[in-house]
Amino acid sequence: PRSVGVSENVFSFTPPSLRNYSKFAAEIWRKDQESLFLFGILYFKVIKYICYFGRSTIPAIAGIVDRWVGSHF
Repeated sequence: PRSVGVSENVFSFTPPSLRNYSKFAAEIWRKDQESLFLFGILYFKVIKYICYFGRSTIPAIAGIVDRWVGSHF
């Protein structure tokens, strides 16, 4: 038998609908990673802000986060 690369081998037995599904899943995963990354940056900024200005800023930050999440999701 001729030697076939693993991915090529897998795809030769995969129905086209499933192949499209895996592309779709990869796209969702990428979007997920993006939002997690953005959320991580936001979280880090919030922590830095609290450390810098003290605890009285927490209600203000809650409002900012609320607006940010509302506009992004």
